[in-house]
Amino acid sequence: MSAVVFERAAHPVLLRQHPATRLRWPARRGPYQDNGASPWYSTVRIGSGAGARELKLNIDTGARFSWVMLAECESEACMMPARRLFEPAASPSYRGQGGEPLRIDFGHWGEMRARPGSELLALPDDSAALRLRLHGAIRCDGEQFCELNWDGGLGIPNGLSPDPHATHLVEALLNAGLLAPEDAFVSFLMDPASGTGTVEIGRYDSAAVDPSSAVELPFSPYVDGLDYIWTTPLRSWRVGAVEVARDVLFCHDTGASHFKGDPLLLAEALRQVGLQHERDGQPPALSLSVGRHRASGRPATLVLEPGQYLGEIEAGHGQGQATANLQPLAGYDGLVLAGSVLLDHVCTVYRFEVSGSPGRYRVSPGTTLMFNKRGGPKVIR
Repeated sequence: MSAVVFERAAHPVLLRQHPATRLRWPARRGPYQDNGASPWYSTVRIGSGAGARELKLNIDTGARFSWVMLAECESEACMMPARRLFEPAASPSYRGQGGEPLRIDFGHWGEMRARPGSELLALPDDSAALRLRLHGAIRCDGEQFCELNWDGGLGIPNGLSPDPHATHLVEALLNAGLLAPEDAFVSFLMDPASGTGTVEIGRYDSAAVDPSSAVELPFSPYVDGLDYIWTTPLRSWRVGAVEVARDVLFCHDTGASHFKGDPLLLAEALRQVGLQHERDGQPPALSLSVGRHRASGRPATLVLEPGQYLGEIEAGHGQGQATANLQPLAGYDGLVLAGSVLLDHVCTVYRFEVSGSPGRYRVSPGTTLMFNKRGGPKVIR
């Protein structure tokens, strides 16, 4: 087998291609806040020596790049209690790219100013570290940033339209010989009741899922510039018995929390929840017709009962208020997106197609799998 060099601590080490490596990050749930971002994060060590920092990072399939908040950031979002900041000057392994900071537009969220650079990211078993190009945020303008439970994000985009200043983690693992092409997938399994979960690369917990429930969600790209998000055809979306969307796209995003997207569709969904609640004395279920059952090839439906999509804001703006977790969002025509409000109740496996050769692998979007959790709610029907 061929060998590749990657970094452990501050020095290189030689590894063989494709050892039986499986990577597992424990995840924790912070308070649910009304900013549209997932409450989940994993503790990930960035940097080396005295400058190494344990940061709370969301492992985010809706992000094109990885980023962390830097110690020089003086925005309110960076000064929030319990925030952890990274100091590049204290880490001997940090490499800045120079030049002016980048302006990154987050739309309704606000704006970030960030310095591109690269740094070592420790693998979960602490045996080695990969060098990743990432963004260091020096300004985070927008109330939504203030209400993040995370200190940054570890992006797992589908591989299309790559950011020139960012490294794709799965590609980096493949090209370091730590991951075989057939194991190029990332799984998410969360337990909202305990507030704990797992994110794994190269495996999923087959004992925790119902294999007969497996649904395949084929990839279908959204518009240019947003084709890096994980999207699949949405045949129909019903609120109770009323269809509010047909033949649009559905995005399953681990960095998001509630339903959001096309302003007309989401506004109608909100209206129907209110009308049917008032008429029937109880809120309706939400039903999404997506994908196909792996075993039979028949169309599948994901169903969320009221107790699964209605909730309470636990911290930040609006704390204590009830929320339907449905947000119209200008600029996302023809798209319905859901995050933890759905993904908490299933196991989701994001699979990549791999092309190229050792050391030059590239990834592109494959077919996503979803499973009902063994002993959990029957979301997939």
